[in-house]
Amino acid sequence: MTLLPTPSVLLRQILQDQYAITVAAFAVAAIFLGIALGLIFRNLRHNEPGLHAPLALPLAVLISAAGVFGAGELSAQWSLIVGASICILSGVLPYYADHRAGRMSPGVSHPQGSPSRNVSFIAI
Repeated sequence: MTLLPTPSVLLRQILQDQYAITVAAFAVAAIFLGIALGLIFRNLRHNEPGLHAPLALPLAVLISAAGVFGAGELSAQWSLIVGASICILSGVLPYYADHRAGRMSPGVSHPQGSPSRNVSFIAI
């Protein structure tokens, strides 16, 4: 039965791997993208406060920076494709920040659309 090396030796071996920085950069980008997507989906599903516009830009910049840094460590044929894909994903975050927020009251259904449109239709 083989034993695993001690944690310090294992950590040293992991950090000496040539792809450790790339994996760490993509992990940072994935964590921040997961946080942003969780806030966006909370807003879209439940009409609760989600990703606010002042928070969307710094999150997009962090995701783009970590993704482009990680993509720069890849081979030349993949770096442009991966970097552009991550920048496009993070570029749509400010658009979806507060998307559809406050259009309808939570728990109240308006089958014909938003209440303001129905009121103006009745007034005409």
